[in-house]
Amino acid sequence: MMIRRTIFAIGIVVGFGNNAFAQSSDLGSWNIANIRYHFDDKWSLFGEAQVRSLEFYNYFYYYEYKGGATYKIDKNTAVSLAAGSYQTYQDGGNFVLPKRNDEFRIWPS
Repeated sequence: MMIRRTIFAIGIVVGFGNNAFAQSSDLGSWNIANIRYHFDDKWSLFGEAQVRSLEFYNYFYYYEYKGGATYKIDKNTAVSLAAGSYQTYQDGGNFVLPKRNDEFRIWPS
């Protein structure tokens, strides 16, 4: 009985194995740049930008940029307020319209 189950499991894996790969083998890219500037011991500003592609620096479909300020209340406590824009486009080219998603977010932390 155990041998039949093993053979059946191997048959399933071999038979459907090539359909099990959900992603293409192309390399994509995910680039992030961020910056932080400290005014003094209490205040700082930060910013970040990202761009993503489905192939190696081709077929760009997503970008975002965000920034904010942080205030350090004491040694162990800080508060931040930030905002950002997040844009997702259709697959198949570089920022192909129409957009899939167009967001603006504000967040405190």
